[in-house]
Order: sequence, then C-alpha cells, then structure tokens
Amino acid sequence: MAKQKNIRYLLKSELKKLESYGQKKHEDKKKTYDERKQLKAKGYSLAEREKMCNYSKDKIYSIQTMETYQREVSKFADWLNNQGKGKITIEQAKDEIQAYMDSLKERGLSASSIHTALAACCKATHSYMRDYDVPERRLADMTRGKKEVRNDRYNERNHAEILAVNRIIGVRRSELMEIRVRDVSESGNIMKIYTKGKGGKDNYQIITEESEKEVIRQYMRDKSENERLFPKEMFRNDADLHSQRAERAKIVYQRVLEDMKQNPNRREYYRDFIEKEFEKKGKKVPTNLDKNYVCRGSFREMLIKEGKEISYDRVAAMYVSLTVTSHWRVDTTIQHYLTK
Repeated sequence: MAKQKNIRYLLKSELKKLESYGQKKHEDKKKTYDERKQLKAKGYSLAEREKMCNYSKDKIYSIQTMETYQREVSKFADWLNNQGKGKITIEQAKDEIQAYMDSLKERGLSASSIHTALAACCKATHSYMRDYDVPERRLADMTRGKKEVRNDRYNERNHAEILAVNRIIGVRRSELMEIRVRDVSESGNIMKIYTKGKGGKDNYQIITEESEKEVIRQYMRDKSENERLFPKEMFRNDADLHSQRAERAKIVYQRVLEDMKQNPNRREYYRDFIEKEFEKKGKKVPTNLDKNYVCRGSFREMLIKEGKEISYDRVAAMYVSLTVTSHWRVDTTIQHYLTK
C-alpha cells in the first residue's frame, strides 16, 4: 500500500496542476458568461449554472497568484498538522476549511486576508468559496496603498527612481519589470506603453505630457528593442508601487477634468475614445457616461469622514480605467485608486 503523502505536498501539487500562464482569463470568463446565459434560458438555477460551467475555476493565470496561493496553502497545511491532520486527503481537507477560516477570524485577520486564504484553499481542493462562511469584505476597511507602511519613508529616500517612474506609468510591479524597449511607441503627441496584465490581458498606458515622455525616452537610449526598459537594480526593494499606481490614476483623472473644463468640446473626444475601446473588445458601451458616479454606503461615510470627494465624473474616470488601471469597470478604478 502506497504511503499517504503529507497534506502540504498534496495541496501544493494540486495548485501546480492549475498553471495556465500565458492564457487569457478574460476569454475564459467570457466563454463562461456566454454558456451560462444559454443554460439560464434552459431553466437551470444559478447554483446549477455555476457548477456546470466555469472555465476559469481550475486555472491560475499568473506566477504572482501562484506564489500567493502556494504560500497560503502552506499556512493551511501548518494548521492541519497542528491539529494532527497532516496525513489527510484533499477531499478530507475540504471539510477542514471552515474551521481554518474560523481560526483566522479568531486571530483577528482582516476580511481581505481571510478571503485570500479561502481562495487559495478552494483552488487547491477544487471547492467553491460560496460554500464557506467568512467575514464580508468592505471597501471602507481596505487600506492597501493608503496607509504608510514600515519601509515607505526609507524607500522614498533610497528608491525614489522606481517610485518616480511608476508615477508616470502606473502599473503593477511585475508588469513594470517586464516592459521592453519594443513595448514603447509614439504617434503624434501620444506615447503608448504596452504591458501584459493579469490573466494575460494586453494592456497599454497612454502618456501625453512631454516631460513624462522624455523620462521614458531617457531609459530607452542606447538599448536594443528586446532589452528591458528598466534595470533589475530598480526592483530590489519593497517600495509600494500600488500607491504610485493610485497616484498616477489621480493625476490623469485631474488632467482630464481640467482639459474638459478648459475645452468643453474635448468631452466628446474622451467619450469617443471610450466608446471605440469598448467596441474593439466587443463589450457593451456604457450608456451612463454623462452621469456622475456617486459612492454609497459605509464607503461613502468613510470618504465624507476623511474629507474626500464622493462624486466622480464618469467620463474622466472611465478614461483612467482604460489608460491607467486597465479595468473595464469604472467603480473598480474609483473605489480602489481615485479615492486612495
């Protein structure tokens, strides 16, 4: 009889089977949406549709996500070992997830941290997050890129270069590292920087300010088209690039607002840009572009308490979504970037 492997090995091995690097999550989600729509027309319930069709459930699209999930299932395995259950099967591990989530809650972990742990456990055991009871995540409780962390001041002094660069580009660290000279192009007064985003999405950032374009050109000088734009030395730190990503989003948002204020006819330019981008991707063009986005609930209360805006111009915010944060939902850009 074969020796039962430790649950840590089993969980991490299951995750490795889900490697789907280079595949596009968006395409799998669209395929899932289309097929579920057909199943709904045939009378299947929501729960039935979710279990019958989910092309992204058993896939992990990025190395960073894999690293996070591997780390989280190792913590789950440690907990199981401490409970004397280090030799159980994957199926048996499913029955322990709720108790583990309860232990994380008792330890005072944030709802966001608990959700990350649950997502990893569910991926490794091929179970569904909705089957477990965890604290609800609230926007008002999220602090990423908002509060100063331990090394922020040190990084501002000693690693200002990478912070300044991402204040111009506004992407994730992994995306910034992979930009090559060939990914930068200029046409007219627009510079585009193409990046590979989460789930293999093809994204691009738009830069229009001449001073910012010149910074990028300086990094391009004397390099071949296949060379990385930024040297590896720039990334040997823990600088919070998410803060700079949010800062970039706010900078572009204010520029667009000012542009439309000074030149009212420019609003049509931005609306036209947004509509064309949606049409190129085969997505439904938003019909409420000229209606301000107003924050609600506890998130609204938090913003009022902090003296921040609660109403945002949807055209300007959507332009930022498409050219900075690479999100197709304007609420994501407003809630996680513009209000930071």
